[in-house]
Amino acid sequence: MNAQRIVVHGVLAGIVLAGALHAAEPKPPADLVVYGGTASGVMTAYSAAREGLRVALLEPGAHLGGMVTGGLSATDLGHFTIIGGYARDFYLQAAAHYGVKSLDYPEDWLSEPHVDEAIFVNMLRDAGVSVYFHERLREKNGVTAAGRRIVSITTEDGREWRGAVFADCSYEGDLMAESHVSYTWGRESAAEYGESLAGVRAQTPGHQFGWAVSAYDDQHRLLPEIDPGPPAAPGSGDKKGQSYNFRLILTNHHCVESCLAELSSKDNSLIDRGFLADDRKLERRCSTQLADVLVEMVDVTPNVVKAIAGLDDKTANTARKKILTELEQSCEQASAK
Repeated sequence: MNAQRIVVHGVLAGIVLAGALHAAEPKPPADLVVYGGTASGVMTAYSAAREGLRVALLEPGAHLGGMVTGGLSATDLGHFTIIGGYARDFYLQAAAHYGVKSLDYPEDWLSEPHVDEAIFVNMLRDAGVSVYFHERLREKNGVTAAGRRIVSITTEDGREWRGAVFADCSYEGDLMAESHVSYTWGRESAAEYGESLAGVRAQTPGHQFGWAVSAYDDQHRLLPEIDPGPPAAPGSGDKKGQSYNFRLILTNHHCVESCLAELSSKDNSLIDRGFLADDRKLERRCSTQLADVLVEMVDVTPNVVKAIAGLDDKTANTARKKILTELEQSCEQASAK
């Protein structure tokens, strides 16, 4: 597919996206208080509620599902035929959204973040779980304990949440840490527990980029959050956190539907089943299609404000049109590169 570069210049605009699942106040104390609306938090709350427990789920943010609904849209499956339980139920619901009735192929396990979150919301609602957003654990004195037993936790808004059992299902582990549970992070070395696949890995089949990806910007400055190296010795341990990965799902319909139809066969419809290329060698070229690639977004409000500063209304209107025309021309020139 051919690609066209597009540089977008626009006056700054604010967009706020928010999601909410309204729930009634549970009768304290809850049988189970789950902290963290990650996928594991949702499943913990859901499974407990299905067993008859009164469950309160506290999420510091505004969405459910964690990485599953936050951009990591291609799940690491391994041998997906052995996945069962509520996890399989979830993926069956996700597949059903696209008219797929089984999980027989790897692509059947792919779904969009908003679809996944809607499923999580419905699961919790059907199970009777009370969900509370924007409830972040207070950083200091957030946990009240009697001996080694947690009695209640307090969130930043001052609300106290009492429960018989507490589950920390967050990624950060703040509730665990404030409860003085011992913990570690990073990677153990291969020697520590005799695990050949532990620690820093060298070349691992299927886990390195198949093509060159620069770690530097146009001025040859190292991009943020990238370690300049050199890599530690293979098999050694460290105290580093894993980087976050986005695996985006893009549509293969609409603008390229005719191209996909041409590339499809009677036994393999790319429109119905989709197509996943593991590297560039497996990509299929659509010579008749043109893709627009967003390269840059720049706030040009200061440019406009500077151009009309101190001018009367009539003169300012002329100056505004002039600077906007110049910005459009600059955008067109940049897009043609």
